Amino acid sequence: MLSAAKTTNELQQAVGGLGIFIPLRDGSWIAIRYRDTHAGRIESLAVARDSGESWFESDHHFCGAFSAYAHDGRLLEEIRSELAKLGERDTNTTSRARSEIFVALDAVFDAPSLEVGRQQLLKLGFEPLTK
Repeated sequence: MLSAAKTTNELQQAVGGLGIFIPLRDGSWIAIRYRDTHAGRIESLAVARDSGESWFESDHHFCGAFSAYAHDGRLLEEIRSELAKLGERDTNTTSRARSEIFVALDAVFDAPSLEVGRQQLLKLGFEPLTK
């Protein structure tokens, strides 16, 4: 699904409900499609494609962390927007108790370039796929 996606919208659809699309500050991106099962035993597979056509994989069990992170980000933006409407500008809406995976995903989202984003992806437990 990730290889067939040509547009940003298609990539966002291709990551599915458990994956995540990560736009980077330099205009590049990383798309992660993730699937797992808890039926009988825990099995997981994450495949990532980036805008430079590099591919990565991980069998780490992220257990919904990507979709939870995306939901958390949307919720915080909604809260910030509502607070801004009320005139609050300096309110700290960042959780002090962020999970390790969320902190690691923050580092990917905050990457200033695709190369740095790839390095952060490796720190999450991904490995490059060779063709």
